[in-house]
Amino acid sequence: MTRPNFFVLVLVLVAAALVSSVAFAEPVNDAVKVYRDYVAAIRAGSSDKILSLVETVPETSKPLLVASVEALIVVKAVKTEMTKQMGPEPTEEEEGWNMGQLPERILKDLKGEADADGTVKLKARDPLGDSEFEIGVMVRQGDKWVVPAATAIGLDPTAKFEEPAEAEREDLLKQIRTVTTGAKSVLPRLQKKEFKSPAEVQDALVRTTVAVE
Repeated sequence: MTRPNFFVLVLVLVAAALVSSVAFAEPVNDAVKVYRDYVAAIRAGSSDKILSLVETVPETSKPLLVASVEALIVVKAVKTEMTKQMGPEPTEEEEGWNMGQLPERILKDLKGEADADGTVKLKARDPLGDSEFEIGVMVRQGDKWVVPAATAIGLDPTAKFEEPAEAEREDLLKQIRTVTTGAKSVLPRLQKKEFKSPAEVQDALVRTTVAVE
C-alpha cells in the first residue's frame, strides 16, 4: 500500500483553508460595500437608491422608513453645506458637527466582522488612536446584505426588523418629520451664510425642531 505523502497532505489542507477564508471574506466584503453604497446614496440625495439598500419592512412601517430616509437626506445636505463653508470637519469632537453620516476619513478604513447571529459588524478605526469601534451592523435579507431598517429609522438594529407598536410608530414619525421640517428651514439660511459656526447651525436646528413641535 502506498503511504500518503505528508507534505502533499499539508499543502492540500493549507489550500483548503485559504479557499475557505476567501469564501468567508467575500460576503463580509459585500456587506461593507453595500453600506458604502448606502452612505453614498444619502450624500447624493437618492431616496430610491437608499431604500433599495435598506431592509424591507411591513406596509405599516413603510411611511416611517420613507420619512426617515427623507430626514437623512436633508440633514446630510445641511452638513454638506456647513462643511463647504466651515470645514473641513475637525478630527476631534467639536460642537455642531455631530450630525449626519460619519466623515470619509473614518469610513475609508471600514471593515466587516462576521458575528455569530448571522450579521456583520461594521468597524472603523479611530483616527486619533489605534483602536477600532463599531459603527453599525449589516443584516442578511434573502440573498443579499442590507442596512437594517432600524438603523435608517434611528433605532437599535437587530438581526431582523422588529416593528414598533403603532403608538410608537406614530410618535417616531412625528419626531422624524419635525427634524426634516427643521432642517429644511435651516438649509436656505445656511446657504445665505447666516451662521458663523457649526454650533450656531446646530442651535438653529434645535430651535426650529422645538418650534415645530
